Amino acid sequence: MKNFYYFILSGAVLFLALGTAIAGDTIIKKAIQDGSIHRAVFKVENLTCGACFSNINAGLAPLEGFSGMGANLLRNLVAVDFVGPLSANEIGAAITQKGYPATLESVDPIMKKESFAYLNTRQKGPGFGGGSCCTLPGGS
Repeated sequence: MKNFYYFILSGAVLFLALGTAIAGDTIIKKAIQDGSIHRAVFKVENLTCGACFSNINAGLAPLEGFSGMGANLLRNLVAVDFVGPLSANEIGAAITQKGYPATLESVDPIMKKESFAYLNTRQKGPGFGGGSCCTLPGGS
């Protein structure tokens, strides 16, 4: 369980740095309403940089039920939030198809406030609609 908390902590750091991908509002609303959000954690080969995160996201975004994802590049882990009808096996196959062989580590139900989609709505500041990383203090 201790490793899981380290995963969440390090994933949160990368989540803030890399952002998150979010599916359509209807999927998120459905998941929030019925509490059926699940998080699948995969051990993924070939993760080297943020571009890997983007490539995996591009493979998952079209899947109905995909809600968001985070990655821990140091530990080669990808966490994916989803709702039915999508399954962890389908997610793993989509990640593998993008060139990143994925092995399912765990699948657990999560609370709304733990989901990447919810966390993204709570973010403020640079990179989250509250400013720009290139804006200098004083409006320059």
